[in-house]
Amino acid sequence: MTPTRISTRLAVAAALAAPLMFGIAAQPAAAKDIQDICRNYAQRAVDDNAENVRMNCGFNGNRWNASKQFHAAWCRERKANRGKMRDQEQERAKQLQKCANKKGPRRDKKG
Repeated sequence: MTPTRISTRLAVAAALAAPLMFGIAAQPAAAKDIQDICRNYAQRAVDDNAENVRMNCGFNGNRWNASKQFHAAWCRERKANRGKMRDQEQERAKQLQKCANKKGPRRDKKG
């Protein structure tokens, strides 16, 4: 093996080993990020559903599931794809706004 090939192989091996030597594991960090992102996404989805219920909109289906675990699993299955999460959040917001517009302004009943 030539010195150039050896140094190239050593450089590649060092680059691959560096994260392990410094205690940095790319996959667990990415997995933790996904967990955090999905936990937050799931909370927003459940909050949107609570608004759906509060306003008596009647939306149902997977987008309106009341389970944090359901939404977090959906997110994790998609590897926290921000585009897919944004699409779901925008659609829920659109539907909630449409429901709110149909209901009109809230009026307090005075007795």
